[in-house]
Amino acid sequence: MKPRTAFFIEDLTEQALSLMDVETRQAAEEFKQQCEDGPGDGSIDIEWQESCKGYYAHLEVLDQLKQISPKDYQTYRNRLVKEIESLAPSSSRFYMASIVKRQIVEP
Repeated sequence: MKPRTAFFIEDLTEQALSLMDVETRQAAEEFKQQCEDGPGDGSIDIEWQESCKGYYAHLEVLDQLKQISPKDYQTYRNRLVKEIESLAPSSSRFYMASIVKRQIVEP
């Protein structure tokens, strides 16, 4: 099974991280760092979207769930949209999250 690559904000608290196995925690910390750093400029952003880095990793999860379980896809999508809508414009995730939302809300 492919290692987890996308995490919700509530999965990234110190308490939640401390309960993860080493591999999952490393993936979570990498995801968190990518979201905090952001892609930088437009050309890197395109590369990140194509390779599902940072917040864009949620798109890959959604693609997988769509094929496996429409119900799980809808649950995950709804949770993701709710998280995105709760982000402040000053959040380091806001830029990438806005692009993700456009891709999953506007077919």
